[in-house]
Amino acid sequence: MADYERYLIGSEHPQRIVALAREIFTLRKMLWLNHGHKGMYGDDGEMQCSECMHELGFWDWKRTPIEEIESKIAKANLKKLANKSLKNDA
Repeated sequence: MADYERYLIGSEHPQRIVALAREIFTLRKMLWLNHGHKGMYGDDGEMQCSECMHELGFWDWKRTPIEEIESKIAKANLKKLANKSLKNDA
């Protein structure tokens, strides 16, 4: 059983479900605020980044499934690593 499944056991209590939703939102916001780009905007309650859109396609930190965010972060990090390696080889 995964940790998140253990956490949800007994989640028939609405307060626990609301707390979990707040926690997920907080973690998404932390990722968005600290993902390393300067093109972020959220003035209308959104959590988006113009640099991510340019480099990786549309990227909405608020609504994108977490598996897709994880995949895009991995791709971005591999791209940075490849670029760094190319610079070191030159």
